[in-house]
Amino acid sequence: MRGLGLMLVGFLSVATCFGQPYVWTNVTIKGGGFVSGIITHPNAPGVVYARTDIGGAYRWDPAGSSWIPLLDFAADANIQGVESIAIDPSDSNRLYIAASRSSPAVLLVSTNQGGSFSQFTPPFSLDGNARGRGGGERMAVDPNLGSILFYGTKNAGLYQSVNYGATWSKVAGFPASTTTNTVGTVFVQFIASSGTPGSATPVIFAAVSQTNNNLYRSTDAGVTWSNLTLAPAANFMPHHASQDGLGNMYMTFNDTCGPNDNVATGAVVKLNLTTLAATDVTPPKNAGEQGGWGGVSVDRQNPTTLIVSTLDRWWPPPYDQVYRSTNGGASWKTTAGANPPPPGNAPWTISRTPHWAEALQLDPFNSDRAWFGTGYGIFSCTNLTASDSNGAVDWEFTSDGVEEMVPLGLASPPSGPFLLSAHGDQGGFRHYDLDVSPPEADYFSTHRETSYGIDFAENRPTFIVRLVSSTNYGAYAIDGGTVWHEFPTFPPGVSGSNPGNIAISADGKRIVWMPSGGSSVAYWSTNFGNSWTASTGGPTGNRAPISDRVNTNKFYIYSSSASRIYVSTNGGMTFSAAASISGGATPRVVFGLEGDIWLPRGGSGLSHSTDSGATFATVAGVTAASFVSFGKAAPGRSYPAVFISGTVGGVAGVYRSDDTGATWVRINDAQHQYGLASIHTFCADPRVYGRVYFGTEGRGVIYGQFAAASLVPPLLTFTMAGSQVQIGWPQDHTGWILQAQTNVPGDGLTTNWGAVAGSSATNLMTLPVDTTDGSVFYRLISP
Repeated sequence: MRGLGLMLVGFLSVATCFGQPYVWTNVTIKGGGFVSGIITHPNAPGVVYARTDIGGAYRWDPAGSSWIPLLDFAADANIQGVESIAIDPSDSNRLYIAASRSSPAVLLVSTNQGGSFSQFTPPFSLDGNARGRGGGERMAVDPNLGSILFYGTKNAGLYQSVNYGATWSKVAGFPASTTTNTVGTVFVQFIASSGTPGSATPVIFAAVSQTNNNLYRSTDAGVTWSNLTLAPAANFMPHHASQDGLGNMYMTFNDTCGPNDNVATGAVVKLNLTTLAATDVTPPKNAGEQGGWGGVSVDRQNPTTLIVSTLDRWWPPPYDQVYRSTNGGASWKTTAGANPPPPGNAPWTISRTPHWAEALQLDPFNSDRAWFGTGYGIFSCTNLTASDSNGAVDWEFTSDGVEEMVPLGLASPPSGPFLLSAHGDQGGFRHYDLDVSPPEADYFSTHRETSYGIDFAENRPTFIVRLVSSTNYGAYAIDGGTVWHEFPTFPPGVSGSNPGNIAISADGKRIVWMPSGGSSVAYWSTNFGNSWTASTGGPTGNRAPISDRVNTNKFYIYSSSASRIYVSTNGGMTFSAAASISGGATPRVVFGLEGDIWLPRGGSGLSHSTDSGATFATVAGVTAASFVSFGKAAPGRSYPAVFISGTVGGVAGVYRSDDTGATWVRINDAQHQYGLASIHTFCADPRVYGRVYFGTEGRGVIYGQFAAASLVPPLLTFTMAGSQVQIGWPQDHTGWILQAQTNVPGDGLTTNWGAVAGSSATNLMTLPVDTTDGSVFYRLISP
């Protein structure tokens, strides 16, 4: 007994954790969405922020040459739509983010560069994904008195805060409330030199997104305002502004608000802040060059040097680009080569050209470094001054860390690539390495546009089907996604705006496609879409057919309006009504088990059927579920691990069960939510125990898996009961193996360890105690 007790106490001292922690990160693609703004701190080297329209905000990491996401704590994807971002020129740690895509409006305030935030609700609406979202910045901090902020709203005029953004009041004297295009006030500029530190800055400019009467000036800290008429821009709308510190402000103007409203022409204007004289300094355009002007930024090291970006130059190549002037706008040179910048470490971007280049910033401390944003990511250079001697400026795709794809379909096959994905706007990918942007060969070769559902044949996983937004609205591959073939035809009712949902049988010989129309039925094909035949007996509407992962003739469709699941046993030709069950979303079928269906039911929880939907049982403990999927079984288990996005014990999150839903472990936390309430798709990995993927509303594909630190054995507990001892360890370490060793003292602990039978299937073992043996040792090891 004494030896047993000493052994257990000894193991307590080396325990470092009570459970297996998860690591959450992006499946690497890089970029994918509109970077609507970039700002640099004028007085702190390396402090740079970027905002996106649906993918949150980022801080530049100079050491890693990458971007750090700042808003992944938010469960509400609404917060990922950033309308404006502001820094305090007198405090390099203070950051403001105005975030919302609808309601509620959220103002996030950080005093540690986005490490954490306080949250406030301003009295005006925000939408980071609205028209004119590339203009700005519409939020600004008074450089002389950091407690003061102004915010130019879309539809409620100009607002002021005098307490670091905690509360706001409308600026009564500002004459413009909104604009016809609903963009409203697009930027605010304080003229720091007009004031003194510690007092409100007197001179402020605010620009309104309309032609004429579009630039207002206050000389009394925002109490009263007067309109300035700028002849070179009278018929244009303001977009951006940058001051040179020499008494001038440069502004870009265009004929529309952009970026979706296609810009045809525009102007760059230099305003003398003392005389208010305006000079047209627009770079010349050659015949046939489209578009207007996006961002503008002055070189603080050489204030007569500035750069501007083109906007909506869809033709000719190299498309949107950056121009540079070293004489205050009197003359200009393009910094672009004959062709668009190379794709760098994001091979998929070879199929994209720079566009929507509204965001533009020069590094205040390095005349060679600049950044510009596009509709699919960020470019930067570190040799901008090479253009002085007609040398090549090396623009590179610099979007490491920025993941702004909108995944609409995910699938993880049992062999081949770990992940297949379909995305809004950008097409589809296959990932053999989750941490590397796929080579071009793994960027689906056709329909590099909005793609929807994707499925593979369980028993022939190289057979893949997917839906896309242009004719013929769907394609298939039989080689794992290298060569794609168009479906020769498509069912009635299919359109590009939402082609519906598709499934392929386990053997790859049957496809069921259900268009999204309200009266549509499912259609089936046995000849890869050469013809489609309407199913009978099933539901209508925007439903998702699901194939059984074993029986090649079985398909399922759940109808929320009918509160019923339908089953086909003849390859989708006919469906018959099965169980009546309300509140369901899209069901999922377990691989390797015929007829084993799980149905997430929103606020009604989760239900499980083992008889092809004839009956369902409610899964205890789950009070809400939006998605369910299945991954590799835990060591010692035969049933796949079950993952849900749902609520257990009153807490919403991502959960895993290793015991067929009997118990659940939350595997994400409050800092890793990624807009979880609005995810589009969800799947687990059948080859890697514990790994799960989900597709966000603008933060790309997220995946979680066990952290390497979880290989450190957890704390063992023991309870003596007569001649028995109960040895336990955390439930989420089920699958680990308890080993015993009975070397006599002096023989050491390095040899003769043997597994305790049955320990890998549980986290609690009851074992007999031999009181005559004083040298029994136990340890827990990773499988």
